[in-house]
Amino acid sequence: MVERINIRNDAEISAIYFALLHCGYEFYAVEKDAALVAKLEQFRAAGCDFDTVFFARIRQSMCEPYPFWPRAALLETATFYMREGAEFADFTAYRERVMAAANLQEIERNQDFWTWIDDAPTALQSVTESDAFREYSAWEFAWVAEQRIAHRDELRDVQRIVEHCVNAYASPVRSVEAVLCPIKCAYSADHHFGGIIFTCISARFDREHIVHELLHHVVHPIVSASRDAILRRETHFDDLDASYYLDGSDDGRLNAFEEAMVRRLTERALGGELPPSLAAFANELW
Repeated sequence: MVERINIRNDAEISAIYFALLHCGYEFYAVEKDAALVAKLEQFRAAGCDFDTVFFARIRQSMCEPYPFWPRAALLETATFYMREGAEFADFTAYRERVMAAANLQEIERNQDFWTWIDDAPTALQSVTESDAFREYSAWEFAWVAEQRIAHRDELRDVQRIVEHCVNAYASPVRSVEAVLCPIKCAYSADHHFGGIIFTCISARFDREHIVHELLHHVVHPIVSASRDAILRRETHFDDLDASYYLDGSDDGRLNAFEEAMVRRLTERALGGELPPSLAAFANELW
């Protein structure tokens, strides 16, 4: 049983995007309503009282549609391995998670990345302790409270869908945290799974984002188990951006297959028609 779905914000994750707002993050305005964009531009115009050099290095050239992938997402994940006091609580566990990720190219987690991420706790603390961020954070807290009220009915609907997915595929998830940051790109959702808590990080409350990200964690083992069968076929998905194929390696093909499967499974979940067997559903795609 899924005990709850909670809408909230997170100071460290918000600090990432507040810093990016001050160093060229143009995606704050994409697919956002005019009033929200105007408010975010007020915070941008007010300037900041912290160093943005660390955050400027999040932009990379590996993913043309969204050049802040994967470093923004990897920095989000890093916050789950930090403690207060500008330090990692378990850097080894974080490194293992990054190295095990199947949706990354080796160049995206090379020594340059590890040298950069080592400064993350200190850089984030400089933001969260700044006066500029404190002012923004107070506004964001109130904005998230408004979202919680506005999406009250949708929360119940999402809980029903998520519970159906959890029961159908024996997922250990018991709690879902929808972490909202209005600066974040509207079409870029990320997730973190720890124990029984599943966290979806996005710019707005969207049931499709939550279900899509949740289903990645149940689909991934199926794709891994079907690795040889998937790679024997030359399946190509025209609806996927080329970046999903990474560098064209076997891992890239598996990553693209997983994304395609999750997208189609999300449609089924939202329509209340989950396939009883994920293995059989995967077989339909190749």
